[in-house]
Amino acid sequence: HLDFIPETSELIALDQELFLRPRREQWLKEKVILPLTKKYEVIVLDGSPNWNQLTTNSLVACDVLISPVECRINNFRNLRLFRALLHQCQKDMGLNFQHLYVPTRLNSQRKLSREIYQWYQENLPGCSEIAVRESIHGEEGSALHLSIPELAPDSLAGQEMKLLVRAMWNLATSRRREIRRSKSEVNSWPSV
Repeated sequence: HLDFIPETSELIALDQELFLRPRREQWLKEKVILPLTKKYEVIVLDGSPNWNQLTTNSLVACDVLISPVECRINNFRNLRLFRALLHQCQKDMGLNFQHLYVPTRLNSQRKLSREIYQWYQENLPGCSEIAVRESIHGEEGSALHLSIPELAPDSLAGQEMKLLVRAMWNLATSRRREIRRSKSEVNSWPSV
């Protein structure tokens, strides 16, 4: 089963309101995510590409971060800055999430796109071998508010997307089980 909470304009107000709260970086984890973990095995947050208070809250609350990285030159050039900001945030806040990367907008017809994809494979630990290819199905799906598998389930892009989602799901659920196991081991240690 899948339940979802859609994005609304209230999120903009919440982002602004978080500046006034004590422990503002912990709000999402403490008030939303932890209560939901009693009912859900996996909680997926789709964050804004812009860094704001909700982004920081999402990072504090997450076990696995999945970052799309376009196989285009501008995204490639910005990756170093993004990774440095993320590393600093992890260091400053003592965060220990697993970071996975998904190459997107791969155009196998273009040499530069293929080279960027290859660089990601060789230099980004946790990078998916499955890429989201640039396709007309992606553009049409966005316009119709459908995923590629919903729009064109039998297309190459639709099948690759299903494989990618399954791989990311398996990684996320295995990470979640690993965290639960380590917490239960710590809780079962005899007190001294």
